Amino acid sequence: MSLDKSTTTKTEYMECKFTAEPGQVGVDMRLESQVIPSRGNFKYLGSVIHGGGEIDEDVTHRIGVGWMKWRLASGVLCDKRLLPLLKGKFYKAVVRPAMMYGAECWPVKNLHIQKMRVAEMRMLRWMCGNTRMDKIRNVDIREKVLVAPIDDKMREARLRWFGHVQRRSPDAPVRMCEQLVMEGTRRGRRRPKKYWEEVIRQDMTRLQIFEDMTLDRKMWRSSIRVIGLAHHDNYHEFCRLLGRFKVNYQLSELVNVESYGDWIRLVAEFTLRSLQSWQWASSSVYYLLGLWSRLVSSVPYLKGDTPSLLSEFVPEIVKSFITSRFGSFQGEISDLSENPLDNVDLLQDQLDCLPYLCRFQYESCSSYIMQITDPLLQMYMESADPQVLTVVETKFAWIVHIIAAIVKTKQLSGYSGESQEILDAELSARVLRLINVTDSGLRSQRYAETSKQRLDLAILVFFQNFRKSYVGDQAIHSSKQLYAKLAELLGLHDHMLILNVIVGKIATNLKFYGESEEVISQTLNLMLEMASGYMTAKLLVKLDTTQLIISNRNREEFPFLGDFRCSRSRTTFYYIIGLLIFMEDSFLKFKASMDPLLQVLLSLELILDALFRTDDVKQALIGLMRDLRGIAMATSSRRTYGFLFDWLYPAHIPLLLKAIRIWADTPEVTTPLLKFIAEFVLNKSQRLNFEISSPNGILLFREVSKLIVAYGSRILSLPSHVDMYQFKYKGIWISLTILSRALAGNYVNFGVFEIYGDRALADAFDISMRMALSIPLADILAYRKLSGAYFTFLEIMMKNQIHLILNLDSSSFIFIAGSLESGLKVLDANIKSQCASAVDNLATFYFDHITAGESPTNPEALNLAQHLADCPNIFLEVSSTALFI
Repeated sequence: MSLDKSTTTKTEYMECKFTAEPGQVGVDMRLESQVIPSRGNFKYLGSVIHGGGEIDEDVTHRIGVGWMKWRLASGVLCDKRLLPLLKGKFYKAVVRPAMMYGAECWPVKNLHIQKMRVAEMRMLRWMCGNTRMDKIRNVDIREKVLVAPIDDKMREARLRWFGHVQRRSPDAPVRMCEQLVMEGTRRGRRRPKKYWEEVIRQDMTRLQIFEDMTLDRKMWRSSIRVIGLAHHDNYHEFCRLLGRFKVNYQLSELVNVESYGDWIRLVAEFTLRSLQSWQWASSSVYYLLGLWSRLVSSVPYLKGDTPSLLSEFVPEIVKSFITSRFGSFQGEISDLSENPLDNVDLLQDQLDCLPYLCRFQYESCSSYIMQITDPLLQMYMESADPQVLTVVETKFAWIVHIIAAIVKTKQLSGYSGESQEILDAELSARVLRLINVTDSGLRSQRYAETSKQRLDLAILVFFQNFRKSYVGDQAIHSSKQLYAKLAELLGLHDHMLILNVIVGKIATNLKFYGESEEVISQTLNLMLEMASGYMTAKLLVKLDTTQLIISNRNREEFPFLGDFRCSRSRTTFYYIIGLLIFMEDSFLKFKASMDPLLQVLLSLELILDALFRTDDVKQALIGLMRDLRGIAMATSSRRTYGFLFDWLYPAHIPLLLKAIRIWADTPEVTTPLLKFIAEFVLNKSQRLNFEISSPNGILLFREVSKLIVAYGSRILSLPSHVDMYQFKYKGIWISLTILSRALAGNYVNFGVFEIYGDRALADAFDISMRMALSIPLADILAYRKLSGAYFTFLEIMMKNQIHLILNLDSSSFIFIAGSLESGLKVLDANIKSQCASAVDNLATFYFDHITAGESPTNPEALNLAQHLADCPNIFLEVSSTALFI
């Protein structure tokens, strides 16, 4: 049989790998003499079919299709004139069906559900004109547009299809597929793949329905419909309703109701069931725990002999919460879903309420926590099985989070008393003992494991809360019982020893977590919190471990300093180092501490211009600028800023100019350099208050002007780029920020430049305006940081240097006026305020210098008159916008 050549060249095949049996390697599939290429997946009728049976690519594809439909309908969905309910109906008719096409046959995992949820919520928030920055709950967004969660609709579609299949004849091809058995196969290692039938069984268990019910189509359809408490939104609202009981009624009123006993028992049962349904009810349990925490907080004020019955149920709720958190991890093992420990907001909501329940029956609850902690610690010390260690670490992460929340309530609610402190010491001793174990033996080789990282993150939260409650001069005097118990258990008799443990753990994390950005970030946040407090920083400087961190800050000791993923953490690290160095208030010690950075500066200054564009120079510059920015952030007084200024100026400023001139087309270099300059010229806490006879302010601005001119003249000459924000706009808004901060710093008399014919101010303004005018107004408004820097610059120029604005040509002035009008219409209140202030300053100048019956005399007034003559309606348009926003 002969085939057309075009047919053979277009033909491809896909091998379905249903088992772990190795395929035939090196064997080509041929059609006559033509080798047919192999594909890992292909698209069929809109669905992406994968050779391994996975649906990840199909889910991603459907989300992309949904976004495509959403963009096509964005004219309707984003129209502010339409009612949200109408937008919701349009979304349900156009966008959601495209996203859910083929979803009834997906063997979904929680990871896939989460992706669909995130995509849908982004669409719904955008439809309502909100972002996550507005901090509006998902449930409130759904209520506004009346759209049910997409995971509920996916479950409904699966069960509807399942009922359709079950009602078919056993001889139907779709039913015969159910009876296929793969014989002679061997499954691979790891967890077996999740199949569609498994998902269906989970759905039926959740809704408490049975396979026999599929024969009655009407009953089956009514059973799977998203209604009642099976509807997540209904369930959530019911939990919110329960949470409002204690807000609207006092406990003394509730206990006197005849059916109070039955009601509190039913609420307890409902809470226990909800805690066990952690995957579905995790966002709603907050309201239930809130109800119970408010109830127990009212017990001391309860009068009368009527029992509240809370002591009967609260310990069981605490125990159920802990066991359910352990169960959530078992669910993760079975389905690779997101661990609840990673959802910081949800974790914080739940742990804010739980400690009040624990302290209500503290003796029994703390005893329960210690009973489960001691055997786990023994297992953790003895086991060498990685899977066992993973389970134990995750359980410990939950326990440490709970203990940290309990300790936190001491400072918030004023729980005190010898018995409370002794129990706090007992629980804290378990955590401190655990810390010694986590970084020894086999555990010290598990820093790359996610479970170990979660545990260490929980330990950092514990340290943060314990320090606030029990570390400090006042805390140690009011917590003698706690320290006496810790001395008995661990030999830690004062807060200096506790601080040494904390700093030791910080040093360990910084040394071994080179590839975990989150752990490094949280570790540095804890250290920054301690270094920012005057008394705590004084104590830190006395510790040998702290001095070792200061003196050995290099990539060999702390690998994260060389990892580009932790670049922000590097700046934070040097911010902390700067705070600790300046705490000693000695210029000699400052110079000694800056010696490693000085060596980098000197080595870079020796490199010729022709050899300056190498990767080694690039990495050295990036690291140096981030380090200097961190040190500059730590200068909070005139004296400490003087240390850095005298160390840097004038010897090393030319290196910055050289770097900006040679690397202007490389944002990886220019961004940290410009951000350092932006921090260096910021007059926070009046730190740039030079002596009245000192020329340092003028000299600093001249160097800043040179840097802005050098960067701007080169960036404007470069061609367009695919990512204009990263390549050009980001550097421009930082440059505008630098000039704005310098102009508003009040440490330079700018009239000096005009008197002596120095063009530093004029050149910096000219190049800044050229950079700003090179950006389309639509792009300025689209990027939040860019628009913030642009309008801040205009406000400061209109206030302090309006003559430079008025001396622009008419087209530039009209662009500025139009941008102010557009800025008055945006949603950001800060930008509106800045635009209004700029317009006010412009209007004030107009009425002061251009009045009826008098002709303007000074050049700036003449220029303004000319601008208004060229565009007579501009003032009217801007003023009307300002009045009617």
